[in-house]
Amino acid sequence: MVQNHSSSGFGVYEGLRILLPGFYCVTLAWLYGIVAFDLDFFFTGSSVSSLLILISGSVAGLLLYATEGSKRRKAFRENQPSQHILELSRTVNVTPPIDEQEAQRLYFFILNSYMPVSFHQRIFFFGMVFHVLTTIRRVTLFYALSGCAILGIFVALGRLENVTTSLIGMILFLGFVYLVNARFNKADRKMQENYLDQIEWLTMNQRLVLYIIQHHEAPGALTGKEL
Repeated sequence: MVQNHSSSGFGVYEGLRILLPGFYCVTLAWLYGIVAFDLDFFFTGSSVSSLLILISGSVAGLLLYATEGSKRRKAFRENQPSQHILELSRTVNVTPPIDEQEAQRLYFFILNSYMPVSFHQRIFFFGMVFHVLTTIRRVTLFYALSGCAILGIFVALGRLENVTTSLIGMILFLGFVYLVNARFNKADRKMQENYLDQIEWLTMNQRLVLYIIQHHEAPGALTGKEL
């Protein structure tokens, strides 16, 4: 049975998945406050500034994490290993038939009990990278469009003194970051490669996978030593 020594690594990667987009979001809000409204609501010299930044970044990260927007992307939904297990289950006589939820449960059982620990690290790392870059792309687009809206409001109200080169430069920079992220979309490719590597392992160990599928509801039938 493969011992899972990567639980701490999972916690680190999940923490980065929350904190990196959260602090990125808060940093952009702070920069907009400065360049658009001449308002510095963090670095005021107060002793609570660091605590305010920490709380704001964490809350923003948790809110973005809760939306799970990255899980709606095609690169996340296609070629999932659990789908491969579901398709394999249809080639054998299993009563009752396995549904998607049960296939996901069997996938995590196989991952934790049989797949090499090196697979865990790859899954956690590239999963974190995928979710972080996808969330950063969404946040960047939101702030770029928000900057355009702010710029348009200033022009409409005749407050041309607020239309600064810093504001325009920030909007252009965010647009550039978004386009680069969208054009060189390595996160999606790595996520798919990650899935395909796991499917290859499942295919190489198809006899084991079929045995687990056929005996998944038999008490004590699966010990984690069948490999």
